[in-house]
Amino acid sequence: MNGSGKRLKGCRIALLYPHADLQTNPGLLALLYALAGEGAHLCLYMTRKGRYPYAAGPFEIRPFPGEIRLWSGSLAETLANWAKPLQGSLRGRRNLFSRRFDLVVGVNSEGIIAAERYARLFGVPLLYLSYEIFFRKELISPVDIREKDREIEASRRADLVVIQDEERAALLAKENSLSDSRFALLPVSPGGEADGGRTDWLNRRFGIREDIKIVIHAGSFEDWTCARELLETTGDWPENALLVVHTRYEAKNMHRYEDILKGNRAGRVIFSLKPLPTDEYGLMLRSAHIGLVLYKKTTGGRYSKYQGENIMNIGLSSGKFASYMKYGLPTVSLGQRTYRRLLGEYRFGCDIDTIGEIPDAIGRILASYDLHSREAKRLFAERLRFDLHWPRLREKIVGLIRQGQGGHDP
Repeated sequence: MNGSGKRLKGCRIALLYPHADLQTNPGLLALLYALAGEGAHLCLYMTRKGRYPYAAGPFEIRPFPGEIRLWSGSLAETLANWAKPLQGSLRGRRNLFSRRFDLVVGVNSEGIIAAERYARLFGVPLLYLSYEIFFRKELISPVDIREKDREIEASRRADLVVIQDEERAALLAKENSLSDSRFALLPVSPGGEADGGRTDWLNRRFGIREDIKIVIHAGSFEDWTCARELLETTGDWPENALLVVHTRYEAKNMHRYEDILKGNRAGRVIFSLKPLPTDEYGLMLRSAHIGLVLYKKTTGGRYSKYQGENIMNIGLSSGKFASYMKYGLPTVSLGQRTYRRLLGEYRFGCDIDTIGEIPDAIGRILASYDLHSREAKRLFAERLRFDLHWPRLREKIVGLIRQGQGGHDP
C-alpha cells in the first residue's frame, strides 16, 4: 500500500445514523467529507425531521433502517415508532441489505445494532461511532433496557470504537466491557484553522449596538440545558452584555419563558429560532463574544437517558464547545470535569459550580477578553481540530478495510 493518492478510492462505506441533526454535528460532517476526500463512496442512512436543516454533502442519503416495534414503552413512543414505515425505514432496510459495502459504521445505540446485523451477515468490518453513552443503571423502560443489552452485544463485535476523549472512552469501556485497545479518539470538532475574525451577523440581524457584548447559548434550549435558570440570571449581568439564544432546530415553545422576561430582564434576551446552514452558523458565532455550555442532569423525561451521566460527562462530544473554540469565543461551562481539567492548560473561560455564578463569570471574562479569546483558539488548534486526529483514524479505517478484503489494498 503506497502512501500517496486517495487511500479509500473505490471503497464503499455505509454509515447508519439514527438521528436528523447531521448539520449540527460538525465532527460527523468533517468525517464524512474526509472519507469522501479519500475517494470513498458513502451511503448515509439517516432519519429526517422537518424541523432540522436539510442534510447535503458528498454522500448518498437513504432512510435509516429502523426497527418497527409493537410496543415502545408509551403510547407516544409507540405511535412514533409505527410511523417509521412512512418515514422510509423499510425502504432503508431493503436498500442496505441489497448492497455490498466494504465497511459499515453504526452511530450510537440504534445505529450499531443495525450495523452489526449487516456486518455479521456479509462478513465486513464494523465500526462503532459513539456520541451518546446510555448507562444501564439509569434506564427504566424495558424497551430501553433491552436496547442497551443489544447495544452492548453489538459493540463488543465492533472492530473499532470511535469516541471523543479519554474520559468518555473509559466510561463506555466500563459500561459495555470493552477493551481499551479497540478505541480511537475523535473529538466532535470542525476542521480548518482557528478563525477569530469578527463579523456583525447578529448585530445586523437583530439591530444590536456595536458596543454590546453578545453572550450566545447555541443548541437545544430546554430544561436540561438550564434554560429557565439561565434567563433568571440575566437581570444581574453586566450592563453591556446581552443573551442570544440560538436553537439548532425550529423551536416553537419559547412562550413558556415569557413570565421570566420582565422587569430588569426585559430587553436582555434575543431568541434566534431558525436553524442555519453550516457556513452561516459560523458567521453567526463569529459575531458573538462569549459562548455558554450549560447542562444539568434530568430524570423521568422522554429523553432522560441522554441527560443523565451522559450529559454530565459531555467532554469533547460537544460540537458547540469546539466551534466556540475555533472562533475564539471564551466559554462558560457548568460542572464539566473535562473542561475544568483543560482550563489548567488553556485559559479559555471558566467552569462554574452553579448557574448563579454566570454574571460574575461573564464579568471576569470581559475584563481579560483578548487573553481568553486567544487561549480558546490555541486549544482548538492544539487539541480539538478535526485535521489533527484524522490521519491516525484514517490509517485505522484503511487497515480495517484492507483486513476485510483479505489483505489487499483498498
